[in-house]
Amino acid sequence: MICPLLFERILALNLPHEASPVASHVTLSFGVSSSEPASVSSPAELIRTSDIALYEAKRCGRDQIVAAPKTAADLDRVSEGARMENF
Repeated sequence: MICPLLFERILALNLPHEASPVASHVTLSFGVSSSEPASVSSPAELIRTSDIALYEAKRCGRDQIVAAPKTAADLDRVSEGARMENF
């Protein structure tokens, strides 16, 4: 996967972020999703699941990579947690 490599290389730069209330350096949150070509209903669905994973990464403390769950039930649980955190 390319995501962990990007994550490590960008963090290693230790980029300052003085205006951030979260950290003195740039933090990274990645949400990733994958599927078999025939198992996703549309490109928008793949983007939606990646977005849910991104909000889960932020909700769990940022500076991490979160992969979207493979099952619909797990995705619904994570999605509900992400919605509750953002309101």
